[in-house]
This record gives sequence, structure tokens and C-alpha cells, in this order.
Amino acid sequence: MKEGRQAIERREIILNAVDTFIKIHDLWEADVYGPPQPSEKFERAVKLCTDICAGGDMPEDCRGLCGAVAKMGVEWIRYESGQMGGDHRPTKSFWDAVRDVKSERIGAVPFAPRVRESVAVLRTQGVSREQIARFNYGDPEWENGFGPFCGSRGEVNHEKIDEEERLNKLTPPQTLLPPGWIHPDDRNRKRTADENARTKLAQLQEELTRGKSTEDPLKLLREGQFANVVARECGLTLDEVHALANQNGIAVENTPNLAAMRAPQEPEINEAADRALQPGPATDEPVGESPEQQVARLFSQGFDKHQIADRLGLTPRKVEKLRMLARV
Repeated sequence: MKEGRQAIERREIILNAVDTFIKIHDLWEADVYGPPQPSEKFERAVKLCTDICAGGDMPEDCRGLCGAVAKMGVEWIRYESGQMGGDHRPTKSFWDAVRDVKSERIGAVPFAPRVRESVAVLRTQGVSREQIARFNYGDPEWENGFGPFCGSRGEVNHEKIDEEERLNKLTPPQTLLPPGWIHPDDRNRKRTADENARTKLAQLQEELTRGKSTEDPLKLLREGQFANVVARECGLTLDEVHALANQNGIAVENTPNLAAMRAPQEPEINEAADRALQPGPATDEPVGESPEQQVARLFSQGFDKHQIADRLGLTPRKVEKLRMLARV
């Protein structure tokens, strides 16, 4: 029983994480006046969704959905590492992965009440009318306060039970119960599940708003990480990163070949990003390599993950993920 409740709760967490991402994605896509590149809120939604789906047990009916989310997460890592189109947007493979996530979510079955045995089946099994009226179909929310097969004072209505049994045996089966009637135990379970889902969704949305991160931005800056890497890892804006660096007397720069990954908000920023992306001495990495190929090549040349992170403007953790993708 405990395992079943845990599976239901885990499933709700996964679905709420995916629904939050889809909501943020759809709002970003509908904003015709916004920048064409994914926003910071979009990025946090992708990462939260990916981390939550990967961070626990996987219910059987969520395997397809979690697999699609994992694929989307891999494609986002590639985007963060510089694999993007000429407009600095993720490539087609990322958007294909997003469509797969939305498709799998549509196919996810919502919370469903447990199928209850009919009165005819219970009577065949030898269950008494008393037990059927008071326990199997007892309903304190019924208009009489006792259930559909009890009288106004709580007495068992034998005639109604016999009529229900007769109707259940027809082809197709019929019932005296109103359409959509749900057993009170299932109603309570659904209320609890809905309440938990609302709570978790509010927590996720709050986390999206504040950009919670386990990374220490000051530590990353002192390690020499680029400003845009610190902003991405810690859920900060570039202005906040530069302000933090200035307060602590740390010189910081943006990654030269990824300067325009963030959607430019002002014309002068746009021009600076374009200049940063022009061919020149900013980077001596071979052109045309995927992020995985870059990492694999640098490992083969004897660099360690920290040196590679500094060279490519990534965090050591991202280097390890790309190393796994490259199967080095």
C-alpha cells in the first residue's frame, strides 16, 4: 500500500514538472515580441524538468515520458555547449525532443479512480446487503449522509440493492447510481493527489521565479569561470554576475564563442555579440566540431576536465556529461 502511494506521488511530481515546462515553453513561444532565443526562465524550466524526471523512481506508465525528457535534456546540454543554429537558437533536434515530450505528456493517463465491483458481483460472492449498503457503497457525502442504498435514517434499503443487482445483470449493464459517481475513498485520494500536485506545482513555479541553484556563483568566479557560464549555472543574469564580480574585485569575461547564447536585449549588446562571434583570435578550437567531439579530442590530448572546462567555457560537470556522451 505504501509503495502504491509513493508511486502515485512520484508520478504526480513528474507530471507537474513536465506541465510546468510545457506552460513556460508555450508562453515563450506565444510571445511574438520577445527574443527568438530561449529565455532564462525557459532554461530553468528545461533543467528542472530534466532533473526531477531523472532524480527518482520511474513509474511504469511514465517511462516513455521520462525518456523523452532525458533526450530533451541531452539536446539542451549540446545547445549550452555551443551547438546551435545561425540565429543562436537550439538546433532542430532539440525542438524535435520538445515535441516528443509534449506528445508523451498527452498520452499520460490522468489520475483514475479504482474500479469497484458491482452490486451484482458482490451478491454473487455472498456479500450481505448490510455490508454492501454500509461499507462497499457507504457514502457520507450522499444527500442522506449514509449512501445510495440506505434510507433517510441510515437503514438498509433492500429493495434498492435488489434493483441495482437486477440492473447490473442486464446487457449492457445499468445502474441506479448517478453518472460519474466516485467512491468516497477514491474522492479522498483524488483530493489528496490534487492538493499535493498544486503544492508541488507552486513550489516548482516559485523555484523557476527565484532561479534556485546549488552552485556558488562566487566560488565559480574565483575559479575563473566565464560570466555567462556562472549566470547559466546559478540562474543569474549577466548584470548580476558582473555586479557580484565587481563587488569582490574579480575580473570576469564572457565566453568568446558563446557570447550571444543569451538573447541580446539592447542593440549595443547585439552588436557586441556579433563582434564576439566573428572569426579571429578569440578561440583556436577547430571549426565544425560538435561539443562531444571537442571534449573527446581534448581528453585524448591529455587535458583534464578542469583545463577543458576553462578552455571551452564550461563547468567541469558539463565536461563530464559531454565526456559520457562522447563515450570517452
